[in-house]
Amino acid sequence: IEVKQQMKLPLVITKFMMPYPMDQNMFFSRWGQFSSPNQTAKISYPIVPNVDPVQQMSSVMNNLLRIPVLNLQGIPPLNIVGAGIIQLEGNSQGVLARFFADQNTNTVQIDIKGTSPHITDAIQHVLNNNFK
Repeated sequence: IEVKQQMKLPLVITKFMMPYPMDQNMFFSRWGQFSSPNQTAKISYPIVPNVDPVQQMSSVMNNLLRIPVLNLQGIPPLNIVGAGIIQLEGNSQGVLARFFADQNTNTVQIDIKGTSPHITDAIQHVLNNNFK
């Protein structure tokens, strides 16, 4: 079967993100496995005034990064986490996200961890383009 699809260029890696459901134990276990600096993308941005920070963070995670928010028990207030997966030529690349609203600095801290440095580099590019 031949499939034709038109896509805008450049292609952004997050367009291929799919949900990956997991529970709290699985999330934090996997989070701890990604310890290498080249498996991490980070950035911060100012909290939008008069907007619920959790709603704001959920919107960025879902709409910009296309990483579904996980509704896990035991997540501290003003934190959200998410998990996604990207299928690449026969293998899967996992992506985990943690957003934290720091009311002391009025910023949102974004930490993304992934199984591949190529994925986290591409996500860092998306973050830089949107928040720098």
